Amino acid sequence: MKMPAGLTGVNESIVSMKKVDTALKSGASQNIMEIAKRVAEEAGIRCPIDKGNMLSSIEYRKVDEQTAEVTVGGGFWGGVDVDYPAFVEFGTWKMDAQPFVRPAVDFVVKDVGFKGTLQLFVNKAVK
Repeated sequence: MKMPAGLTGVNESIVSMKKVDTALKSGASQNIMEIAKRVAEEAGIRCPIDKGNMLSSIEYRKVDEQTAEVTVGGGFWGGVDVDYPAFVEFGTWKMDAQPFVRPAVDFVVKDVGFKGTLQLFVNKAVK
């Protein structure tokens, strides 16, 4: 014997899931840029040289909707080729490391809290 069964609210659930997906994508893109900016700022604060070409070379940019990058060096600043930030960050056999980018990333990740940020976007989407 077959028993008929019905579901209600399926269409509403699908609409809500699409809203969450859209909100996460747009919110993530905006949030990624904010996080990259904060990492760049924190790296500048932690930069062992408080002024000069290396500090001036700290930048962030949007790569695509889901990616941003923070760079240090890799170009000419003030007429000087800033090709040494990796040596400062990781050290050499002659010089101890003076990390400033990795601690900046660690600080921002702990401060921002990825799970809380995603929850904020989900809550906005389903309202």
